[in-house]
Amino acid sequence: MLRGKNVQYKKLKFKAYNILSFQFTLELETISEKLTIARPIRKLDDKVQVLDDLGKLLQSGEFSDFEFTIGERKFPVHKCILYSRAPYLKAMFTQDFEEKTTKSVPIEDIDADMFTELLEYLYTSKLPEFTDEMKAIEVLTIADKYQLDSLKMIAENELSAMMTTESMFNLLMIADMYNAAVLKANAMKFIASKATSMDILKALFENELFGSMQSKTLMSAMRDLVKDE
Repeated sequence: MLRGKNVQYKKLKFKAYNILSFQFTLELETISEKLTIARPIRKLDDKVQVLDDLGKLLQSGEFSDFEFTIGERKFPVHKCILYSRAPYLKAMFTQDFEEKTTKSVPIEDIDADMFTELLEYLYTSKLPEFTDEMKAIEVLTIADKYQLDSLKMIAENELSAMMTTESMFNLLMIADMYNAAVLKANAMKFIASKATSMDILKALFENELFGSMQSKTLMSAMRDLVKDE
């Protein structure tokens, strides 16, 4: 008899557990309907946040381990970020340059405002403002020096869009000087569509480039123009 009661008790307990479990489940489901579910941040938003945080890190100068100076202005930076972003700076920090052992280096070939834009690009990918042709040329030369291929390509595209009959020969020379293939190709096409053979000859002599390495570019443009004519 005692054995039978034990069996009955276990069954009742099991049933009671099922009832409680069922009630508990219903309660959870009821509560979950009232909760606001947090959705995960999209990858794009997450990347934007990272770039924004890097920009704040640049502005604050916190945890910086290196410094550039331009005149009286100081630019605290983080070598690990510059190392990963600019091949020129990577070489400066790792090879046997004086900068490898020092913690401060003067910059003499860039003004402070342009250098600020360069650092912002390296930290956040924010592009410099291409306000005019001279600014675009400056960006091109800096991108070439620091081996920033993407920024250089953007500068080439900007200069190609700004090209005029007054600037076409100068931009062709610049393209040749800095090995800017896209700008050079666009300048050649622009010259071929706007200039005559005499225009090119005049440019050769007026710019005193006849006989120089750069003049070969204009000579090539004139040969292509003559072929088209």
